[in-house]
Amino acid sequence: MENKESYIQDLAAIRQYMERSSRYMNLSGLSGVLAGIYALIGAAAAYWVLYTYSNYRIGAGWQITTQKTIITVYLVGIAAIVLALALGTGVYLSHQRAKKEGRKLIDSTARKTAYFLLVPLMAGGLLGLMYLWRGHVDLTTSLTLVFYGVGLFCASHYTVKEIRVLALAEIVLGLVSTAFVGYGLIFWALGFGVLHIIVGLIMYNRYEKG
Repeated sequence: MENKESYIQDLAAIRQYMERSSRYMNLSGLSGVLAGIYALIGAAAAYWVLYTYSNYRIGAGWQITTQKTIITVYLVGIAAIVLALALGTGVYLSHQRAKKEGRKLIDSTARKTAYFLLVPLMAGGLLGLMYLWRGHVDLTTSLTLVFYGVGLFCASHYTVKEIRVLALAEIVLGLVSTAFVGYGLIFWALGFGVLHIIVGLIMYNRYEKG
């Protein structure tokens, strides 16, 4: 009986080891929380730009028709800063976690995760940039949420299950936002800000705390 229980325990341990070895476990929940905070600040800055240069109002059916170039430059700049801060923080905190737990920061699983995330992310970013240049702010936010969610869903096969939940939530939020013209920035803040904070806290409490 004892041998049977030991055998079952050994199988469970092997299974857990194989699962961990095939998944990227260095993602930091705190980096997700901070990325969400950066996104909320970025959304506030974007609202200020739109309000200042084109009298944008939340909830109004609206399209950029004046000062298109300067608005696009500012919005792209804000998005680039938010992305750079999020990536920088993510790499640093993931490095700290990997070092603490004796793992490599970059391995084959990390490369697969990045590949499956970045392809949809870049496609969505370029498409969103085209729509932004045409003045469709709400469509831009919807597109970026959906493509980001698709990228996360593809990459979630190689990392923790919470990422898949976040991916599906981003996709649903992006699709729902198309029905609420004039609230694109609100949905963008919810998707990239609030959802990141919630999922980041869940990941931190489940995998890193203590």
